[in-house]
Amino acid sequence: MTEDTVLIGIPEMAGIQDVQMQGSIDERENLRKVLEKEGFNVKKSDVWWPRDYHVYHNNRVISQDLDAPYGEGGGILPVNGAIIATDHFCKIKEATQNSMERILKKLYRVERVHLIKSQHRNNHIDLDMLPIKRERVLIVDRKFYRIRKGTIDRMAETEGLEVRTIPDNYRSGRNFPCNTLLLENDKGNLVAFTNEGNNGSELKDAVKDLDVKVVEIPFELSAEQGGGARCATNTEPKGHNSDYSIFAEMLLSVGFQ
Repeated sequence: MTEDTVLIGIPEMAGIQDVQMQGSIDERENLRKVLEKEGFNVKKSDVWWPRDYHVYHNNRVISQDLDAPYGEGGGILPVNGAIIATDHFCKIKEATQNSMERILKKLYRVERVHLIKSQHRNNHIDLDMLPIKRERVLIVDRKFYRIRKGTIDRMAETEGLEVRTIPDNYRSGRNFPCNTLLLENDKGNLVAFTNEGNNGSELKDAVKDLDVKVVEIPFELSAEQGGGARCATNTEPKGHNSDYSIFAEMLLSVGFQ
């Protein structure tokens, strides 16, 4: 078993009447069982999207709060010696790109910061890209790559990453193939948990020559709500207690939107 704990968003909700919401919870319960079967420590989180509330990077937990939004996990992607971050942080803090890069470098203790605009309204860059650091590969949503090709190519060249594009199922609903949960197990092997069907087959093709095991899971109902397996989970060090009860109460009070 790995030392780190995987958090998965399965809040306690009594008397659920919504069929889609119950189906989403069932998908997440299934993911929990699959993660445990693969040898990971798993704990239920009391918020729907745990990734939104902290970043676990280089053995440090950087939490989001009202004064410091930089721990919003959907907006941060660590790569080797650097991070990719959504440029939305600049708008939140009314900062210039240069000042935001300085803040993020200091906070995340990295040498380089790459700010880039997401194609999604929630500004989650992890819906657009999936770094596989050990393999020095960057999986990029094909549509997003067309939009940000120059920026992505320059960033990949700086970090020594090979760009590989992957299509989303744009016509029938978003599957978010880049929002795959990528973990390292206790044997040092990489395991990718991704939405089955189009997602799984496309991701398998993209990483078929890499040392990555792809595990397909049903996650369509959760994807319809705006995220994949990565957004629905997070990681924390053993013994750490990520308490988001205040956020959970807020979500429940507004109908879990």
